[in-house]
Amino acid sequence: MIESLADLFSVMALSMFKFFFAPFLGAEEGLHFFSTFWACIVGMNLSVVVFSFFGDSIKGFVVKWFYSKNRKKFTPTNRRIVSIWKKYGLLGLALLTPPLLTPPVGTLVATGFGVEKKKIFFYMFVSSILWGLLLCYASYALKEEMELIKEFFRSSFVLLPH
Repeated sequence: MIESLADLFSVMALSMFKFFFAPFLGAEEGLHFFSTFWACIVGMNLSVVVFSFFGDSIKGFVVKWFYSKNRKKFTPTNRRIVSIWKKYGLLGLALLTPPLLTPPVGTLVATGFGVEKKKIFFYMFVSSILWGLLLCYASYALKEEMELIKEFFRSSFVLLPH
């Protein structure tokens, strides 16, 4: 039971920062499909809530601490995010957050463009459900194939533990 809770919290913590990999961790840890699914949903949306309310403070601290004053504003990544925003708006941003961005980055971009918190919560919640179902299904369906791939690498290289 304790190990199961630790596994659930690790899936939830991973989904707070990189949603895409969390369902695969849940499948690897042997968690039930729906436990993994709900841990992913809760983790991502917890991150969305935290970064919606405290995002400006966190962003100010990170920029001040890690970046110099001569930081470029028009980088290729920033241009790509702005073009996605102009073409697809919040819906596109929310749908691309789990697979390509991270929940904090998607939330900070949405708040940076001045979107209401209620809309951010709703769109990110729906996106997390859609991507959660898709990725959880994929991770549990591919679990046996992943074992074969691991076994291949274990027999071919010394890099993976036995």
